[in-house]
Amino acid sequence: MKQQKFYQATWFICLSLILFAPIGILILWTSKRFKPRTNKILTGIFGIWFCIVMASYLGAEDSKNFTANSQNLAENKQDVETYKNNNNDNAKDSNGMIHDKSRVIESNSEENINPLKDVKETIEVHYIDVGQADCILIREPSGKNMLIDAGNNEDSALVKNYLDNLGIAKLDIVIGTHPHEDHIGGLDYVINKFDIGKVYMPKVAHNTKTYKDVLLSIKNKSLKITSPKVGDTWQFGHGYITVLAPSKDGYEELNNYSIVLKLDYGTTSFIFTGDAEELSEDEMLQTTIDLKATVLKVGHHGSSSSTSSQFLKVVNPDYAVISCGSDNKYDHPHHETIQKLQEESIKIYRTDEVGTIIMTSDGKTIGVDKKASSIKENAPPVQEAEQEKEQPYGEINEKEQNYFSIVSITSPITKGSYATVAIKGVPKKQYDITVYYSSGPSKAKGLVPKTADSKGNVSWTWKVGTRTKPGNYSIVISGEGKTISTKFEVK
Repeated sequence: MKQQKFYQATWFICLSLILFAPIGILILWTSKRFKPRTNKILTGIFGIWFCIVMASYLGAEDSKNFTANSQNLAENKQDVETYKNNNNDNAKDSNGMIHDKSRVIESNSEENINPLKDVKETIEVHYIDVGQADCILIREPSGKNMLIDAGNNEDSALVKNYLDNLGIAKLDIVIGTHPHEDHIGGLDYVINKFDIGKVYMPKVAHNTKTYKDVLLSIKNKSLKITSPKVGDTWQFGHGYITVLAPSKDGYEELNNYSIVLKLDYGTTSFIFTGDAEELSEDEMLQTTIDLKATVLKVGHHGSSSSTSSQFLKVVNPDYAVISCGSDNKYDHPHHETIQKLQEESIKIYRTDEVGTIIMTSDGKTIGVDKKASSIKENAPPVQEAEQEKEQPYGEINEKEQNYFSIVSITSPITKGSYATVAIKGVPKKQYDITVYYSSGPSKAKGLVPKTADSKGNVSWTWKVGTRTKPGNYSIVISGEGKTISTKFEVK
């Protein structure tokens, strides 16, 4: 008798039909184990069985997918409704670009940002005198620091020393508004010397050594550049920052790539414009973002290419700050810009006149450590200039000595005692002093603007509070368009 192969066994055929009917049916017919009539019956039974099993399996998968798709559809419907609601308030610019009013919040806090909440501490905005350049430091009372630009290459040490004198070790946010040397010249030096959180720069390259030095410093610290978009918002201590510009990725003029920011702090606000010109200002006016601000950093050092009448009316500031160099070759600020500011009764503050300007806000009111400008144009008429040249004070010619220096300072000093600092400057000229403790600028009696005597001597005496913590604190003195700083120790 011929030996039967295993796949011809009845048990194997039945097991194949049950586990996977198509294979089982193939074996059923090739084994010739049963009669054709029996094969037909088994093929019909297990064929139907296989179809039922597969239908059940596919039905379960379809049900699962249908549930997931239903959930996605509901979420998408909600997203569409949100998008429609947001875009009801959106506006298109001249290029058809939609500017979304919604904002992206970057914060570790789960609290909702409320710009009108009652802030109880004071924020400081330092418009650092770096000549014909820009450099702005924002010190938030929670301890966060932001630096917007860092002056020219030659200002690198000045900016570093200024930050050092304030006891700053970390810059949480660094902004390079655009790749011009008078804005990012000192940025690489600052990035190399300080602990840096985030770096923001516009999405544009520039083929200069200055720009490449900045990129190298960022790379060496394993940092990344973020290019913000209009409407982006991030929390900054008790305030928040909103990005106003640039709106596009392509401009003919590099100045229009400038990152423009608005800082809201309580009911006060500041706008920092970089060198944004009228084109960028017009694009800002096309957005639905609130441009009203208490303080405006005038664009492009007061050039007539910026600060259009329409933009100025919408921003409607109470104060304007112009960062420019004394007797600069561009004649900044231009007369047209000054005239526009004066027509709107805006108080003007200029670094070329008073040096570093420090503004403070308690969330309700603005404080300024300098007097507002009284000069209507950058350069006086020739006749006035010649007349001034013939008016020396005492034994010192004012034109020859346009500087001052610290002569003496009380340090170290015990808390509760009186400290004194003396300087030698230009006779009959006014000098301002600000003493910074850990809580902020001191309001002690005696720390007021003073005029030098006939020999150029000025001194200030004030009482160090009994609750002052031991440590090193900063003194910043300014006058004649210059600013110097030093430290004193409290034991």
